[in-house]
Amino acid sequence: MIRLLGAKISEHQQESKTEKRIVNRQTMIKTLSQCGNEISKTEFLNNELLQEVYNHNQWFTNENVRHAVQSITTEILNKEKLTEWLNSYPEQKSENKKIGLVMAGNLPLVGFHDLLCVLAAGHVALVKLSSKDKILL
Repeated sequence: MIRLLGAKISEHQQESKTEKRIVNRQTMIKTLSQCGNEISKTEFLNNELLQEVYNHNQWFTNENVRHAVQSITTEILNKEKLTEWLNSYPEQKSENKKIGLVMAGNLPLVGFHDLLCVLAAGHVALVKLSSKDKILL
């Protein structure tokens, strides 16, 4: 997921040719919602991936992982919901910052919201994945 988000954001930054690498709100909403669409349309959660995730962490059952991915794609990476959420905050006016994140691994994709907040604010996320949730993110 992180690779997909990073690739999409870089793609949109290059399109807008921003020298200070400030990503405007509409670009961020478009990018994040496209990621949600791609994840929900592709076979992201194939049986091989689900088995690999479960083998790595037996608390991450197929049902829990599917629920986490579905919630992210339908409730978080939804264009209308992103727009409503982000419009309640002022748009970034300054150059982006590098924000360090140390992800928890007690639930499937539990650190995704932290990552989303950093990206939605227009910053760069430096992520240390949990050893318990390296595969999904």
